[in-house]
Amino acid sequence: WAVPGHLDEKIECHLRGLPKEIRVRLHPIKETAAIIRNELTPSERPLTEQLAEHLRSKYQVETYKDQWQQAALPAYLIPRIQIENIKGEVLAQDRELKNLRGQLSQKTQKVAQGNGLDAIPAWQNVAAKYERENLATWNFGDLPESIDLSGDSGLPLKAYPALVLEKQAVHLRLLPNRDQALAETQNAWPALAEQVMGRDIAWIQRDLKDLKQLGILLIQLKGYDAVKVPAWKHLRRHLFACESVLPLKEAKFQKTLEHAKSASLGIVTHLVDQLRALLEAREDVLLILEQKRTSQAIIYPGMRGHLQQIAPPELLQHFDFDQLPHLTRYLKGMMRRAQRAKESIQRDIEKSRRVAPFEAKLQELEELAKKSQNDHSSVNIHHSSFIKTYRILLEEFKISIYAQDLGTAQKVSEKRLDQLADQAAKKLKS
Repeated sequence: WAVPGHLDEKIECHLRGLPKEIRVRLHPIKETAAIIRNELTPSERPLTEQLAEHLRSKYQVETYKDQWQQAALPAYLIPRIQIENIKGEVLAQDRELKNLRGQLSQKTQKVAQGNGLDAIPAWQNVAAKYERENLATWNFGDLPESIDLSGDSGLPLKAYPALVLEKQAVHLRLLPNRDQALAETQNAWPALAEQVMGRDIAWIQRDLKDLKQLGILLIQLKGYDAVKVPAWKHLRRHLFACESVLPLKEAKFQKTLEHAKSASLGIVTHLVDQLRALLEAREDVLLILEQKRTSQAIIYPGMRGHLQQIAPPELLQHFDFDQLPHLTRYLKGMMRRAQRAKESIQRDIEKSRRVAPFEAKLQELEELAKKSQNDHSSVNIHHSSFIKTYRILLEEFKISIYAQDLGTAQKVSEKRLDQLADQAAKKLKS
């Protein structure tokens, strides 16, 4: 919508970029583009989104987001955006938003390298005001999510207050990147809470020896010595969880401490009980995999890989405390599916056709996350969260398909999976 005079040609280019089976329903393309142009109203929504909705309602033509990305627009139809600082100096210019963000990020990183930030008087001033070393408690009140330093530095520069864990000590620091501030704070938040609670929480680590009650079941997790540290980190994540650690607010930290005190009662016993049920179910699945095709069992295609996804030996690192009972249910769902596949492998294949598109989408999201993480190493936590949320919903969908009698923990459907995949893809690309 930026250049009204280009709109007709832009719509025509987008329509010509659609798959052939859709284009033939819109012939003649040039005339159809002109008609659509007169029927659309300018808005803040993306043009392709409006076109997709219009084709659906007016022409009963269903399109998907990736189909609109195939159009090759001439450069002159894509507006060139130039960003300047308050001195009129050009900081970035390009026709692609991704490239603009990359240029701005490089500018900021260049300033942040070495002593670049320390050389900016404005940064020195806010650092002297906010930064603190070796925190023993929350003694700095509430802090803003960011402090804008653009006016003083001549760059799109912000300082983000964050908790930073270094050599077992927690510090309050200012960082130039929000993703970095979030990752550092999520890592340091439990450490500060553990430090404040002291003896009230130390007994949990001692009681983890109760995991030995699981006996040979622990072999699946590589034994007690291998699991005791991950088990403590697993419980620590649960006890000191906070939905949104930024901006730094004392009330949120106090709420974390209250939750930890309440949730810590009997938590080791609960962990042992949950792991016993989970590992027994996992052992049953492993037995089927070892038997393979016998009179007792039959494995379904991809069963071994499925087990590795939902209950790997490192499951305590990959999943949260509240998710363990659901993993047990997913393992039981695998058993149900294997038993029913033995009765009718053809029916299992038919059901798997409903699941296959979403498993493919999961692989696409994982590849997208890997690509994004290579470009921005500080956002790994966010990406793993997006992937995990989609994976859990997909497992619930599998339960609804293969083992309905076990029930699902949340509402699930193809539509919800599609919506979540679209949301995750947007987040991973941003």
